This record gives sequence, structure tokens and C-alpha cells, in this order.
Amino acid sequence: MAFNKHINDKQALLYWDAFRDNIFASTTIDKSETLEDQKKRIAHLEANPEEWFVYYFPKYCTAKPAKFHIAATKRWLKNNRWYEVRAWSRELSKSTRAMFEDLYLLLTKKSKYKVLISFSADQAVKLFMPYMINLESNQRIIHDYGRQRKIGKLECR
Repeated sequence: MAFNKHINDKQALLYWDAFRDNIFASTTIDKSETLEDQKKRIAHLEANPEEWFVYYFPKYCTAKPAKFHIAATKRWLKNNRWYEVRAWSRELSKSTRAMFEDLYLLLTKKSKYKVLISFSADQAVKLFMPYMINLESNQRIIHDYGRQRKIGKLECR
């Protein structure tokens, strides 16, 4: 179901609930993994961002990334402060790729905060919901980095 501005609140809630369920179902964890093996796996993944993306976001990573995706990620992760306009065509994973990179930086403590800006409150919520749902429902993120819920409410200005 495509998300668009004409969707009503009930349909939006159903959409995001299904999205949350899909993220939860696609991120199973190995409960028999030892703490030592978990630490080794996390260290390996954190040293290899492309593998980190595939492991933590299997629902999104259904194909190998293009060379321009990899190059853009290397630029983003290499620079402490970076502004980049990704003038990629529609459907080339601009927002998804940015989410991978942002969450990688935040969860690995290479960055302390993130500001997402959009032209309207509705668009800001649409942009932020995948982040929030992954932080709250992605079993692999929760297992390896702990619960990431913040008490309070989302502010859109």
C-alpha cells in the first residue's frame, strides 16, 4: 500500500501497524548466540557498514547497493560534518539510505543527535516514522543496542 497525502488516519494507522509487524518479523535473532559471539558479530558489522545495513535492515536490503550508494555512504561516514544533496532519481533509496547511515552513526555512538527537517509536519512524520518503528520494533537493533525509546512525544514544528 503506497503512503500518500490522501490517506485517512485509520488507514495510516493500519499502514504503520503493518509496517511495524513486518519489521519485527523480518529481524529475528539467534537466542542461542553467546555474549562473546554477539560482541564479535557486532564489532565485525560496525567495521563494515554495508554488512551492518544488510544485517539490521533485511526487509529493505533486497538487492546489492549500487556503486553510487556505496560511494555516498563512504563520504557520509568519513566526514564528521557533512552536507550532501543526493540528486538521485525517485525510487533510488535516498531516504532509506540516509536512515541506514543515520542509525549506524547514532547506534555506534559516532554521532550524538540527528535533526530531520521536512517542508511540513505531515511530511516530517512520514520521514521519521521508519526511524521510530525500527528503533522500537527491530529485534536486532534492540538485542544489540538496547531499547531506544524516549519518553515524551515527537515534536513537529
